[in-house]
Amino acid sequence: DRRRGDKSPEWAGSHYSAVLGLANLRRDEWRLDDAIAMLAPTIDAKVSTPDWVLPQFLIRRASYRAVRNDPAAGDDARRVLNEPPLAPWRDGATNVLKQIEDRKASGEAAAVASLIPGNRLVAEGKWDEAQKAYEPLRARDPQNPWIRYRLAYLDFSRGRPDAALPVFTALSAAGKTVAEKV
Repeated sequence: DRRRGDKSPEWAGSHYSAVLGLANLRRDEWRLDDAIAMLAPTIDAKVSTPDWVLPQFLIRRASYRAVRNDPAAGDDARRVLNEPPLAPWRDGATNVLKQIEDRKASGEAAAVASLIPGNRLVAEGKWDEAQKAYEPLRARDPQNPWIRYRLAYLDFSRGRPDAALPVFTALSAAGKTVAEKV
């Protein structure tokens, strides 16, 4: 906040780096709506100094929206691709768009989005509520690696590593990789 009004590139950069850090913290807490809202004012203001701010905020917001399985998730990445001043960040935007498409095609996007309420409860340490949030998902698709991973992660978070380890090992042995982030 001390740097909010400072227009020098280095101090403005510090402010925007902090905003990105806070948004990422919200994402790690599975508070995706809060993370997206945190980025919106800077994007809406079309900040141009430092030059990395707008494209990085757009790419990050696209990534957060993708975790939510938002149909408009790719819009921000496409904006980076389509605006000539943002050309140096096209690779990052292209990568996010590819991840979005791959995750939708595999069904991963919908699976991860369905887990968000339970994931947030785990992040908040509300173990019993998280278990209740995950149970209908497990009943519907008991072999889904994303659901199995999150239930094992819940066990681990609860201090039950012996219950979690066999699931983590089985997923790894089966070649199932579970990325926590887009």
